[in-house]
Amino acid sequence: MEKDAWWKLNYVMAIGLRLIIVLTSTSFIHPDEHFQNSVIAIHDVFKPSSHQHRTWEWDPLRLPGHTIGGGPVRSIVPVWITSHVALYTLKFFHVWGLISLLESDRSHFCFTLDCPYNHSVATYRYLSWSWNNSLNQLAASPSDISTRALVIFPRLILFLLSLLVDGLIFRQVRSRTIQLLHAFSLHSLLLVFLLSLSISNPKNPARLSCLIAWTLLNVFAVWVRVTYICFAFPIVVMVGYTRLSRSFALSFTVGATALLGMPLLIWLDSLYFGRWPTIAPISLLLYNLDPENLAQHGTHPRYLHLLVNGPIMFGPALWCVGWCQIWARLKHSPTIVNCVTSLRCISSVSMASLISGTLMLSIQPHQEARFLLPLVFPLTILCSRSTSKSPSSNFRRMFWVRTCVLNFFHLLHSGITVVLFGYLHQGGVQLALENIPSEAKILLSYRTFDVPSALVTGARMSKIENLRGVGEDVLVRALCESSVRLDEERQLVLLAPRWALTPELEDHFHLLFSSAMPHLDLDRLAHIFNAGPHRYGIGLYTIHPQTFRASELC
Repeated sequence: MEKDAWWKLNYVMAIGLRLIIVLTSTSFIHPDEHFQNSVIAIHDVFKPSSHQHRTWEWDPLRLPGHTIGGGPVRSIVPVWITSHVALYTLKFFHVWGLISLLESDRSHFCFTLDCPYNHSVATYRYLSWSWNNSLNQLAASPSDISTRALVIFPRLILFLLSLLVDGLIFRQVRSRTIQLLHAFSLHSLLLVFLLSLSISNPKNPARLSCLIAWTLLNVFAVWVRVTYICFAFPIVVMVGYTRLSRSFALSFTVGATALLGMPLLIWLDSLYFGRWPTIAPISLLLYNLDPENLAQHGTHPRYLHLLVNGPIMFGPALWCVGWCQIWARLKHSPTIVNCVTSLRCISSVSMASLISGTLMLSIQPHQEARFLLPLVFPLTILCSRSTSKSPSSNFRRMFWVRTCVLNFFHLLHSGITVVLFGYLHQGGVQLALENIPSEAKILLSYRTFDVPSALVTGARMSKIENLRGVGEDVLVRALCESSVRLDEERQLVLLAPRWALTPELEDHFHLLFSSAMPHLDLDRLAHIFNAGPHRYGIGLYTIHPQTFRASELC
């Protein structure tokens, strides 16, 4: 009984920590293109401008000459289920007065030339502001709504869905050693549902409702991302062999359900994008097979997923345990999928999914760590099975030492990556956007995150230009060209890491805001360390157009 209470306490602490990370993270990066989803959903729900910002993934005229495969490569239906629901909830809460607007004095949470606070105090105040402002700073008009609220609410929807995933895994694995600080995405959620519906004992009769749900789940998941096939392939093969091949009625039900589900998704996407037919999975598949597109996005060695991306995404401990479980299983039996019981079945299918997902994705030369994200649940299941086996008395101490070492290194990796990618990477950008003057007309971003117009809520911008990693001479030329169009002060704004600007150039700007949180760029670590502690953060500058035009720079 005491062990159950201790385990429940640990779970509550893990959930609380997960929620804190969701509410206080300063980064825009989120799995499953979550941020891109939010941007297009913000325009649909709040319509902050007549010109909608769409990346190439959502462009209905991407390849006008191609009837099939030339439209958007992403489906809008999964975005409706997550980001649109979250943002409509945000809008509903304010309209009905369920959340009151709290006026925040943003000067308390900045670190500028005039702020007397040191970095530690500013960081503490910023974290406090993040917690309160993300839930409470809402407004009726899109121009007043908080940037933090627009980012946080879609994350909260995924957080609530992650609790559902926890329940599914606990019910199937029945292990108290399961890892709880897992990453999450809609893509991963669908794989867990598929596992849950697929591992029923083949001796029991298949329920029609479960079979229909299983089929619709597969169809919908392919529309979320076509690479889902790589992870689900062994699961579909197992169900097809153990259930569908023995009954024509079941096979017909699956086929009919799929033929009804796919046209519905095609119709919804075509209705939204105004392009018929819009078949997102085919468009994405053809895009990824085009050599020109691969060259544009970059190619990688085939072993990158197995040797680099897997350990980065899940931690070396969890990644190694998963593959060691496969090696140990293959030594005893060459057949991985052996579903005598549900518990053995979920382990077998997890192994098969890990192998197929890694190997099939390795065929594609463009490899990013986020592509492996759905494997977090098969790995979690394999890790929990490895640490929950009852060891013999002779090896009991060695077993617990191994378990403690595994948990330590996994939590160490989780802690490092949370701080690195959740706070330091792109650190301070959200708060900087909150401090843009209302008079601003032109925003230039330099060597930082590409700022979409949907997240600039405090000013009506006529132009947002993302200069990315260009040289300082290109930045100066862009500032000179932009200053010609403006006359008044505070209309031209620059968002750039302070370490990316030379002191001589920075002297021509007025520093409006500087984040206490470091703004980390893993490609330019030398620049960051050479700049000094007071220049680690990101800066928001206003440029007086007339003064800058009269300087020697122009």
